[in-house]
Amino acid sequence: MINVIIPCLNEELSIEATIRALQSIKNLISQIIVVDNGSSDRTASIAKRCGAKVVFEQTKGKGFAFRRGLTMIEPNCEIVFLIDGDNTYGVEQISRAADLISNYGIDMVVGSRTKTKNETSYRFGHQFGNRALSYFQNLIFGTNIEDTLSGWRLMSRGFALSFPSGASKFELEAELNSHAFHLSSSVSNLPISYIPRVEGSISKLKTYSDGLRILRRLLNLWRNERPRMAYSFFSIPWLILSAVLFE
Repeated sequence: MINVIIPCLNEELSIEATIRALQSIKNLISQIIVVDNGSSDRTASIAKRCGAKVVFEQTKGKGFAFRRGLTMIEPNCEIVFLIDGDNTYGVEQISRAADLISNYGIDMVVGSRTKTKNETSYRFGHQFGNRALSYFQNLIFGTNIEDTLSGWRLMSRGFALSFPSGASKFELEAELNSHAFHLSSSVSNLPISYIPRVEGSISKLKTYSDGLRILRRLLNLWRNERPRMAYSFFSIPWLILSAVLFE
């Protein structure tokens, strides 16, 4: 069975629609866990009213909220589904993703936002930054994840519980990708729809500052996971400078 973890910060306008969409997936989802990450609105009360299990994580950051959610999964949970609470991710591929994990040995399925229903729902700056960071991460880790920053992820129980990090903000997805590389885990991509935000709802992701934070985290992960390649690359400018100075 699937346990869903939804990290939330001030999503009272969209959390009900998110939960209702998940509840429409019959006979697969046994528990929906909403992790309130310090909301100042009615996110928690609305989630409870909709039948979700609500827990609280006061340390701000999506990674902290995810780690908190993992402590609440059921003993019979076989698959963990991480999704945002803003109702922008379609749920039409959950059954297919669960099949890939249960019957084909895939450790993590990543939803690729390639079927955008409305281009205004996925800002150009976010699209460009996502493509650039996805290209860079796949290049340095040799992976093939189409949408490396996607918040739509189904994971096997073993993979999810083996995740040692999560003490982060929007770097969580980059850390999950790096964890998959570290374990040589099998990862699959599935196209999903990306839905316009409800009017009045605002993305928490800051295009430039959070993009730079993710890039710094990627560089740190690269150094830790592939030190020989990383340090060789960073030594190139100094080798060139040395050659020029001692010519």
